[in-house]
Amino acid sequence: MKQASLLAMAFAIGLGAVTALSAQENSQVRQFNTVKQKLAAGERVIGGTVSTADPEIYCSMANAGFDFTWIEMQHSALSYSDVARMIWACRGASAIPFIRVPDATEGDIQKATDIGALGIIVPMVDNVEKIRNAVTYA
Repeated sequence: MKQASLLAMAFAIGLGAVTALSAQENSQVRQFNTVKQKLAAGERVIGGTVSTADPEIYCSMANAGFDFTWIEMQHSALSYSDVARMIWACRGASAIPFIRVPDATEGDIQKATDIGALGIIVPMVDNVEKIRNAVTYA
């Protein structure tokens, strides 16, 4: 169980691709994962968790000096529309958006990357097959 959890977190950190949100003039949607770069360099990373749909609260966290924000969808009432608004409102923030998806399903993981997550935390992954599936879904 611990090994599967560690592999799921490694997957979350390793995710570096994202489908950008709708393009706007002068918008800066981050498409690289600086958390991954820092970890590869042996540096420490620090993040904060957000579980409310208020974009202003998310922006405050995303610009508070954290390396990443952990957007909690598994244990909150956040919808993908809520999270998309939050990420889009702070698309130039210094913190990388990570999403803890509600479940380890293909739909949840793909929606998270579609709305701008550069890291995915996959819950309920307790075997190698589920980990492989999660990586494939991303």
